[in-house]
Amino acid sequence: MLIDSIIKSYPLPLFLFSKNVATNKYKGLEILEGVQRLTVIFDFIENRILWNKEKFDLSVFPAANENLNKVFEIDPEIELHKNLDARTSSEFLNYQLAKYNI
Repeated sequence: MLIDSIIKSYPLPLFLFSKNVATNKYKGLEILEGVQRLTVIFDFIENRILWNKEKFDLSVFPAANENLNKVFEIDPEIELHKNLDARTSSEFLNYQLAKYNI
């Protein structure tokens, strides 16, 4: 349902991040709220899960496409599914997540 919400441009709950108090910088943020949602987003981009029996089109995301065989472990059954159209995949990447840094 989360992937469906992003594709349909529905708003998502806020993601909450915390900066490293020792360095007072936002480098290496800690996720306080939204870990499961971020995991689902990355799982979709990395073709670990499907949306409407379609997989994310990695060709629209060069960094992910480059790491396809190096980092990702693609499920052979998911590999058999067709790609989501490039336009929708690109819009998925451009979806703006609401975040708050504390």
